[in-house]
Amino acid sequence: MTSYIRLSPESQNLYAHKSLARISQRSFLFYIIANVGPGKTHKPLAIAFRQGQGASPGRVSTKALQDRVNHVIQDCVRLVNVLTEPTNRIALEAELCLAASWYQGNDYRDPERAEVQDSPQPAFNFSIYDKRQERPELSWAGRIREFPFISTCLRLSLNRDDTYNTRVGDVQEQHLGTVFRDDRLEYGMVVLDVSDLDRVRYGIVGFEINYMAEVNVTQTGDWDCVEGRPPKQDPVPVLEEHRSRSPLSAAQYMKKFRCFDTKDDIKNLNKRPLVQLKSLDCIWPTTEGALSQARDTPAASSDPPSKDKDILDRAVEILIQDTMGNGRADKRKHIQSISHADFQGRLLGSLQEDPLQLGPSRASADLLRLAYAGHSHLNWVAYKNLSYKFVTIALRSEELKDAAALSLCIDRIGGSPTVLLEALSQSKTIQDVCFLQEPTRTNDDLASQLFAQLCASPSTSSMLQTSKIFLTCAYSTPLRKKFWLPDPRSTSHNGPSYTPPIHAFPVQHMFVRQQFVDLKDNAKKFWPCHFFLGDALLRPERFAVGFLEYCRSVLTDRYLFGFASAPPDLRSYKKKSPGLAISPISAQNFAIPGQCSITRTGSGEAPDHQRECWPLVRVLESGSWAVIVSHEWSTGVPYLRYAFIRARQRIVVPDDIPASPGRLEGLVRPEYVEVVGAVSEFLQETACEVDTALLDRPMNETVRILKARWPSELAADMSHISVLDDGEARSILRDFLEDAAFVTESLRLAMQVNPEECNWYPELLETYDAQRKQHRARNTAIFKSLLDPDIKGEHPLGTERMVYAEDSDYDDL
Repeated sequence: MTSYIRLSPESQNLYAHKSLARISQRSFLFYIIANVGPGKTHKPLAIAFRQGQGASPGRVSTKALQDRVNHVIQDCVRLVNVLTEPTNRIALEAELCLAASWYQGNDYRDPERAEVQDSPQPAFNFSIYDKRQERPELSWAGRIREFPFISTCLRLSLNRDDTYNTRVGDVQEQHLGTVFRDDRLEYGMVVLDVSDLDRVRYGIVGFEINYMAEVNVTQTGDWDCVEGRPPKQDPVPVLEEHRSRSPLSAAQYMKKFRCFDTKDDIKNLNKRPLVQLKSLDCIWPTTEGALSQARDTPAASSDPPSKDKDILDRAVEILIQDTMGNGRADKRKHIQSISHADFQGRLLGSLQEDPLQLGPSRASADLLRLAYAGHSHLNWVAYKNLSYKFVTIALRSEELKDAAALSLCIDRIGGSPTVLLEALSQSKTIQDVCFLQEPTRTNDDLASQLFAQLCASPSTSSMLQTSKIFLTCAYSTPLRKKFWLPDPRSTSHNGPSYTPPIHAFPVQHMFVRQQFVDLKDNAKKFWPCHFFLGDALLRPERFAVGFLEYCRSVLTDRYLFGFASAPPDLRSYKKKSPGLAISPISAQNFAIPGQCSITRTGSGEAPDHQRECWPLVRVLESGSWAVIVSHEWSTGVPYLRYAFIRARQRIVVPDDIPASPGRLEGLVRPEYVEVVGAVSEFLQETACEVDTALLDRPMNETVRILKARWPSELAADMSHISVLDDGEARSILRDFLEDAAFVTESLRLAMQVNPEECNWYPELLETYDAQRKQHRARNTAIFKSLLDPDIKGEHPLGTERMVYAEDSDYDDL
């Protein structure tokens, strides 16, 4: 692009004001929308900003442009895969129903409008080398998300990228009033429309940026990008002037920036329909009042109702009135209406139009079973005035006996959930249960209390082994960096104490040690990671899948996103492109920062140094499982060894290791701990119905990926993934039990500094010994900290890939 050419009278040189580099925007706002507003208008369900990194635009480098374009395309691929994965469908349908109820309700008010501000663009790079601009991570937006499952889908889709090193802090949730501005240099927009889950739409809105400067050009108006003299003034980034409102497909976006990719997943993305232009009005207003106007805009008028339609609607109205008045539905009296082919759909539409007309009554139960007869998903989220008793009566009816899923919004449902939980635990057909809370909730406590009640009874908790349970709290609190799992040590007057359901979610802990890279072949030193998995709600097969995904990213998956976003089961690996099923992010791992400021005990001074913090290890319950993982290096090549272990007796982790050194050896002896071994043996013990032969394909693929990243060979007697022997597994567990006391004190010290924000484990402050004069030190003979003064270098634990390796498979890894 050239704006003018002039001749310098002094030097007789030609100068042109032209573009030295043409590039796409580096960051994007991602919107998930649906037609859940009044009159089927579109409304946002989740919004996130993903900031880009990468090389600066320059003379000869095309990497910056390729990375920016490919990055957003891969984001779109993952998002579409997540939103179309059948395993995620019930939760998506439930939150879509909740959104429609909220947006169309009388109490809804438009949110205050917000915008993401622009950012300074990287300077033009005149050198012949790529220059990566490392940007600081974004601040955490910890407010309650209205639709936490959809928000989790969005975050995990964006953060499950390791090709472009998208950090947790590169993604920031935005509130639902955030609109897109097309005059920003920093970011474009990606929109996913989930109005029809069978036909998810997408679209990319991204504009061209030209780095404009006046430079010396040839007679043909060209500037030599290699040897051309730099301009006197730095090039200025200028946004494309004519900015279309029409979203682009992946193919169109890549063509616009002359980047081409023929991968199958891109081809599949291009088969998806584009979002419709009118659906963008709610997030890309053309005028100041467009947001408010969109709420009141009715859908296009349909054909005038026929006489037959008027008669049937009136019959439905009469049936509802009679049923409510008599307390029960009289099918014989209304047999003619009920026999009409369109009756059920018309009754369902009438109930959905005014869901609050249903209440805690037998009449409401009768209407529900008539309206939902034969439905697979009993999506009753909008019926908020029901009671558990009459939900149960409807559920047990003949008409609904084949239902496979139930969804409820529990904020206003009356009565005790015990009767419903008992019915669900006895059901042979229900596979998915969603307990949602209102978008306007101020906390997630109600769902947490219901989960505790579910776990308290052996009869009701059995459903956790057969049904997939969705709880608002399990998805909402990680996005707030809060805990949701009830404390097993506390008893609440509002309900029973919490008993961890290890029969359903057996793996409660994962202890990972990572070897520091040492080029001098000194004694191996390790960094310890204490992970808690009890709040990830992972049944055995799902855990096995997540573990295999984790083995591919041990060094980078600090928050265990590989467990929360993974193929739904082992059989999925038979597909060319397995889908991504979403489960809860482990809240405790996500909430506790890796490094916390602490103070000297009793000194009262400001924080003076830091400690590493991890989730608290209190107890290994009898029958519960843990995984020991050792990530090590041999001749510059990483390898991984692991073992699944099971507690035979309840192990209370000692809090004062120096006072009882011999006790540790006793706690890892065979009478306390069984070393089971491989993931296949874990599945045989916990999920015998799973065919362990299905592990071969994903395990071989994981090994292939590791070999592709590190072409150098391991020694002949070594493998990239192997099982720890019995003795070493016990030794590593012993080390972690000792280190747990150090972690406990680190948590206590961090909570003393900031008890309001760091209110993770209140009992640690209650049992604090104020007379203790010295902090407990870590046993550096077994573990070291990344904060130790002798730990140097940018990657002391190594990297996931060879830094300078050229490998054509990298984009697939």
